[in-house]
Amino acid sequence: METDKPTLIKRLLILPPIALGVLALVILSRQAREPERLPPEEIARDLHVIEIPSVEVRPRAIGYGTARPAQVWRAVSEVGGRVLEVHPNLRAGEFLQADEVAFRIDPVDYELTLRQVEAELAEVNARLAELATQSENDRQSLAIEQASLKIVQSEYERIERLAQNGNAAPTELREAERSLLNQRQAVQQLENAISLNTEKRATTEAGREVTAARLARSRRDMEKTVIRAPFACRLQDVKLEADQYVQPGQQLFEADGIEASEIDVQLPIGEVRKLVAAAKLPPASTPSMEMAREALNLSAVVRVRNAGADAVWEARFVRIREQIEPVTRTVQMVVAIDEPYRNIEPGKRPPLVRGAYCEVEMRAPSLTPHLIVPRASVFDGGVYVIDDDDRLRRKRFEPLFEQSDFVCVAGGLDPGMRLVVSDPRPAIEGQLVRPHMDEEAQRDLIAQASGQVSVR
Repeated sequence: METDKPTLIKRLLILPPIALGVLALVILSRQAREPERLPPEEIARDLHVIEIPSVEVRPRAIGYGTARPAQVWRAVSEVGGRVLEVHPNLRAGEFLQADEVAFRIDPVDYELTLRQVEAELAEVNARLAELATQSENDRQSLAIEQASLKIVQSEYERIERLAQNGNAAPTELREAERSLLNQRQAVQQLENAISLNTEKRATTEAGREVTAARLARSRRDMEKTVIRAPFACRLQDVKLEADQYVQPGQQLFEADGIEASEIDVQLPIGEVRKLVAAAKLPPASTPSMEMAREALNLSAVVRVRNAGADAVWEARFVRIREQIEPVTRTVQMVVAIDEPYRNIEPGKRPPLVRGAYCEVEMRAPSLTPHLIVPRASVFDGGVYVIDDDDRLRRKRFEPLFEQSDFVCVAGGLDPGMRLVVSDPRPAIEGQLVRPHMDEEAQRDLIAQASGQVSVR
């Protein structure tokens, strides 16, 4: 029992601290205050916005086509003969300048024909000169004979009066009458000769016209023995050598003009409608492509996509093809690029050669200012805007047309509205927003609409 007494005392010493702790807990619990209840705080959502701008929109459309030369020279021999000489560069891929001699045909036979016809023409001219001299002589002789006829006529009338009075013998009268008839016959013969001479001259002059035409043709044949490039060109496959004989009408080679290239650009009908919407054709009984060019006032930029670099050319609108392409149901607009071989940079800017596949950006004149919104900000025909209380609102609008990365607005929105350009989904109508102005996005949008950057 004595050994258990210290243990009991130790156990009893634990009770006072426990009692004190319970007492302190009771006191603190009675003095504690209830927690203060705070109203719930609304969390604002961060979104990027721009102010809806009003911009002079430039309608544009992208199409594709294959380049081809605006002019093609199909070299055809108009005369036959042996090829006497060919240009040293008369090979595929080489260039010829305008009016440069491509090849010559042996002109000997044509020279002989030309000389023969010239001799014939000289003979005809001599005959005409002879007829003219003879005609002049006949007219002078006729004047003399007519004067003699008057004298003989007067003498006959005198003798006739004497014979009526019995003062002249009948034989004398008959002799005077015979002289009168002879003189009349002489005059008649000269008049007939002059008339026949006139007919001969007319026939000879007609023959001279025929001979002159033959001479002109012979001279042209002589000229055709020298074949010159009609314009600056680049040769295609050439199969022509010196001493080769060519036939009249034989096609020898083709050459592509290098002064201009053309591209048939295929565009959907909707894109063409956008380009021509602002054009107004003047009333005319007979339409013309020149009138259409002036009214549409289109321009174009041609690009050839290369690995690492794009070659770009300014182009001009030339015409619209006569029909809608039956397979793709597209309209074909033709654009032309002047001097496609100019400013060539090996590896960076190649020449625009036949067969190059091109991207063509057609550009119409700028329209009157319109509101525009980014295409990525349009959801189911509407956009999200921020009201004056920084609340998210959905607005529906009427689109005029879509282009590249933006939509042109016809109605339903006001300029200066704060438009949400970041993804607002999940979008809650009336949600509190902390807007952040995205000036770079606004600059890019304006540049797209005004045509400062290319469409994609």
